[in-house]
Amino acid sequence: MQPTRLERQLIDIAALTKLCVDSSQRAVVWATDALAHDDTTVSGLARHLRVDWHTL
Repeated sequence: MQPTRLERQLIDIAALTKLCVDSSQRAVVWATDALAHDDTTVSGLARHLRVDWHTL
């Protein structure tokens, strides 16, 4: 029996969600590794990622 359109969409969404989670986990590992081993700062990481980082 073929999956319904809704079932196919849910399968696709589940696959995309897993990709996002995997990417997020790799990003956290990269950032914490850079902070711990590369003697960098959060603002330095932000510059590297080309995003704003404002501290008070």
